[in-house]
Amino acid sequence: MTAAAAEPVTSGHRNEVYLVGEVITVPDERTFADGRDVVTFRLDVRTESESRPIRDSFDVTVANARSRKAALTWDVGDTVEIEGVVRRRFHRVGAGSRAFVVIEATRAKRLRR
Repeated sequence: MTAAAAEPVTSGHRNEVYLVGEVITVPDERTFADGRDVVTFRLDVRTESESRPIRDSFDVTVANARSRKAALTWDVGDTVEIEGVVRRRFHRVGAGSRAFVVIEATRAKRLRR
């Protein structure tokens, strides 16, 4: 092991996401190829800028059992709060692959219907 490898990482990098938005697809439970059970849905987040409104949509996965159970009770139009991380995933397409980004929620709760 080199001296550089033995030193702790002190980059200050962080991967933290906090979103509040509207559920725009019905939460769906599925089992990934690796055996993990998750709930997936899309979240629409609207913010204002000086020039115009901004609207972003995110694919969200929820793996925590308690949050999965809660997410399955949500309806399209519910306002929810998500905390988690951004993950880059790959999907096989023919002979190649396609990258996409997903929000992996570590905590999720409904704020209002």
